[in-house]
Amino acid sequence: MTTQSFPLGDAPRIVISNCRGGLEITVWDERTIEVESDGRIDNAGQSAEAFVIQGASDDLEVRLPYDAEVIVDNVRGDVEARGFRALTLTNVGGDLEIADIEGPYSDALRIDAQKQELREKLRVIGQLEAKKVGPVRILADLSSATPEKLWLTEFADTNGTLKLTGLGVDEQTVADFLRKLGTLPFFTSVDLDETSQVDQDGAKLKKFVIRGQIDYGVPGNMATAAKDKPANAAAGVKK
Repeated sequence: MTTQSFPLGDAPRIVISNCRGGLEITVWDERTIEVESDGRIDNAGQSAEAFVIQGASDDLEVRLPYDAEVIVDNVRGDVEARGFRALTLTNVGGDLEIADIEGPYSDALRIDAQKQELREKLRVIGQLEAKKVGPVRILADLSSATPEKLWLTEFADTNGTLKLTGLGVDEQTVADFLRKLGTLPFFTSVDLDETSQVDQDGAKLKKFVIRGQIDYGVPGNMATAAKDKPANAAAGVKK
């Protein structure tokens, strides 16, 4: 590995371009810049406005003072940078690992992190609001979908898994109820799990168990679409 060192003044400006490998930039206490690479470097030296490192044919390691401003353009590999004053990046082909950078790039990273945190908070709030309103809507929808000669005896929601138990006067009444459930926006994959005949106060009734999934977060347009879908495509009946 070839190592070169060059003196720098206060608040130096560094321009690194056309690196065909990866790039690692760290700080040290010297008032010099140190450049290491296993490959060839076309140009490394002070220009009128900045110290320029150009055309590294392999991975490049750079150590520089903490108060440096660094401009990087066109790196094919990964870029790691930490600890100095300011960084501008364009055209990086690999991954980025940036830490402890002051100046505009640091501000951009902080703003992005704040935006992501805000999006996550809004997502959680949306879920909580949906779950707060959802049960009321579900019970109202169940009431409107329940036929006159059918009675629900159990409603269970276990982490979004639905179980409905009830009694109906006959199989057709249970089947009609199942099809109506399939058109409701909060219910998906509803299916008749089991049926049996029971004697209730001298009347022969059909006991049933329906299982499915509950989604508290169905958007309004999906709910409208669900209500409009054909009933015979909305639910399945086991025979």
